Amino acid sequence: MSFKNIKSRVLSSLILIVISSQCFASEIRIALKNKPDTLDPHRYNVGNNLQVTSSIYQQLIGDEFGNESLQEGIIEDIVLIDQVLNTWQVNLRKNIKFHNGKELTVEDVIFSIDRIRQLPNSPSSFRQYVEPIVSMTVVDQYRIDMRFKKGYAEFNGDLSKISIVSKPSPTYTHLDNDVSFSGTHFYRLVNYDLEKNVVELERFDGNRLIENAIKKVNYVFISDDNERMEALINNEVDVVDRLSLKQIKQLQKKGFKSFTRNTNRVIFLQLDTFREQTPFITDHKGRSLDTNPLKDRRVRQAISIAINREQLIESVMDGNANPAGQIFLSGSLLASKNLKPINHNLQKARRLMKEAGYKNGFKLTIHGPEGRYIRDKQLINAIASMLADINIDAQAKSLPAKEYFAKALAKHTFSINLLGWAPNVNGSYTFNNLFLPPDRDRQLGSGNAGRYNNEKLNQLILKAQETFDDIYRRQLYQRASELVINDVAIIPLHFQVVNWGMSAKVNYFPKPGTWRTNIASFRLAR
Repeated sequence: MSFKNIKSRVLSSLILIVISSQCFASEIRIALKNKPDTLDPHRYNVGNNLQVTSSIYQQLIGDEFGNESLQEGIIEDIVLIDQVLNTWQVNLRKNIKFHNGKELTVEDVIFSIDRIRQLPNSPSSFRQYVEPIVSMTVVDQYRIDMRFKKGYAEFNGDLSKISIVSKPSPTYTHLDNDVSFSGTHFYRLVNYDLEKNVVELERFDGNRLIENAIKKVNYVFISDDNERMEALINNEVDVVDRLSLKQIKQLQKKGFKSFTRNTNRVIFLQLDTFREQTPFITDHKGRSLDTNPLKDRRVRQAISIAINREQLIESVMDGNANPAGQIFLSGSLLASKNLKPINHNLQKARRLMKEAGYKNGFKLTIHGPEGRYIRDKQLINAIASMLADINIDAQAKSLPAKEYFAKALAKHTFSINLLGWAPNVNGSYTFNNLFLPPDRDRQLGSGNAGRYNNEKLNQLILKAQETFDDIYRRQLYQRASELVINDVAIIPLHFQVVNWGMSAKVNYFPKPGTWRTNIASFRLAR
């Protein structure tokens, strides 16, 4: 064989190696703890679904609020045209393409909003975000006049929750659990099989906001924390989420990268303040009580201050959380400076129980999901143990997440239950869901498992939602936060800290405030 032929073959082999390595380098494998229930962007408003669908479908307004939110959404600007009727002209960006090549127009927006209204049997509906829209009038293919309910000021936050899908053909009739729609966001759906725990996405270069992101993303879903970490160590995946601080330290010793972020996701207990007799509280012999102890604010406060949050964070969360004294993270626009993390005070807790007539305590069950929040099962078990200090004989019971949320939020089954929530600067999002009385027709109180109802709070929330002055509206919500905590409507525990483990080939550059895994923010290490 001539030197020329050898040189040619060597060169060809090198080219193949380079091409192969480039193909490999253009892919990333991500293992998530929580699998989505559906990839239908309108079906079920929970984090494990949004984690994946938010990369496929774009919202009318970006995730962050204020003027910057319009830079990342489908809407270019919103102009007031009738203050009395609260009508605004919504101007869409031109030349936004769906993954199927079709251009986005007002027809797709109207279809998406109407579909959310009509989607049946949604266990956690997006309907509350479209309910304030009274009417929609088409001006042209990029402009639509939206009339919102009288006095309603916080529609920007609602629009940030509405994902837009491509309007299908006129023969389309199937409303439920449909993933055949096309989106406009960073990645398009290539293949999925939720039964086999896989979702495959490919970068959509037609989105104006994406540049140099990794081309292919393959999701797998591994609920067990140790198995997820082992998959990273064994080079089966490149990124894993929701690891403990202890696991992160182990990975760092092995040369893996990590990324940690404080989040605004608050973990708290909800209490049944609605029923005169609550099903999971009895006397110490298991007999029903004549009255529900949780209707007494002193009992709720005693339970709250009997919980040692610092100890929970240290022993259960491995130091991987921040103590909470309210629903909003300190420093956020709606957080009250008058509210601090709640101190452990057994002496006061015992005194309150005695004053309320429950010196000898009672029996109760605390319910929570298993695997939905970081160390959720261990958390409610530790809280149950702490309540023995005020003579409450508590046990903890964890249920599979889907069963748990159906019972907690749809059926209001429990006496005390665990919930997590990630507020944003749209106050109505939090207060309408968590603290207004449940009203299925009006899509209010969908997260209010304990059916808490305080007329003073209700009026304060309504006033805030009808206030167009941003600063004054925030002050009203801060007062509402103080009312919620002082009345012990919930028992805040901690704010989650989220950790990712990564192989050496990956870098992660998420925007400030992002706590879900944002696949568009990964880059290959150079």
